[in-house]
Amino acid sequence: MTTVFRSEQRASWLKRVLWRPIGRAALRVGQGRGPIGLRALALRRGAFPYLRAKDEPFEQELEHGVFVGGTRDMLSLYVRTFGVWEPYLSAFVRARLSPGDVFVDVGANTGWYTLLAASSVAPGGHVVAVEASAAIVEQLERQLHRNDVTNVRIVQEAVSDHEGRVELELGPAEHTGMTKAVADAAIGAGVACRPLPQMLHDDEWARVRLVKIDVEGAEFAAVKGLAPSLSRLPHDAEVVVEVGAQRTAERSAVRDLFAVFEEAGYRGYAAPNGYEVEDYLAYSPRRAFPRIDAATVTGQVDVVFSRLGGDELPVDRNRPPT
Repeated sequence: MTTVFRSEQRASWLKRVLWRPIGRAALRVGQGRGPIGLRALALRRGAFPYLRAKDEPFEQELEHGVFVGGTRDMLSLYVRTFGVWEPYLSAFVRARLSPGDVFVDVGANTGWYTLLAASSVAPGGHVVAVEASAAIVEQLERQLHRNDVTNVRIVQEAVSDHEGRVELELGPAEHTGMTKAVADAAIGAGVACRPLPQMLHDDEWARVRLVKIDVEGAEFAAVKGLAPSLSRLPHDAEVVVEVGAQRTAERSAVRDLFAVFEEAGYRGYAAPNGYEVEDYLAYSPRRAFPRIDAATVTGQVDVVFSRLGGDELPVDRNRPPT
């Protein structure tokens, strides 16, 4: 048994040693110039397996702060490699927010959007970061502490359409953002849940500029809980809801989601949201997002619900709609 264990140790060590130069070279190719197909192949087959196996903690200098992460997790891995997460939505959030605004980050995860928004709404504004997982909240708090961020209020609860408690299913180490609420929990178990309007103070509600809802399958329950209070939001407030690929097959649920916003005077606009390596390598800023309705949702998409747009919604809040 000892001999077998030592052999496995040597094999593991040899694999790490061999992976190091290959992984580093692949990362340079992927982050360099050249055909997108070649760069994507280098990242997918060489750099990513190396970085995930290494599970290396890192600090990435960004325009809006320092992102703290580890290369095993998908979000952190992408930030380490591309310097951004969900580039289209990130650009929209940055363009939409101004000093004094309130940003509500439902499903804050380790803090990519919370950190981005905290710098955008300062001075005078702040972020309400809603994250149900205690383990992820610890990472979020480290993120904020590292950046000396003081304009964020964390709510460690799950957003739903009712008050109670829900069980959480933790996402894998490779994608902690897949943590989700799966069922109601018994008294004393799970984590507390309630509708989003109950989590916000009156002064926060009056200054909300943008709400982002990304809670891995619980988005529809979150919107149902938000519905009675949509009319209380400022006229220029917008709500971003992720509609995952698995949800697009539930046509009636998608129709109900759009109906909630349409009844309150909102239109839907599609923000691209692909996670393939090629999507990031080929990213090009968009001036506007096109109209979308329940019938035309066919795959994963971030839907921006707004009362400000026409046939399209400008990304720049100062550009008039068309």
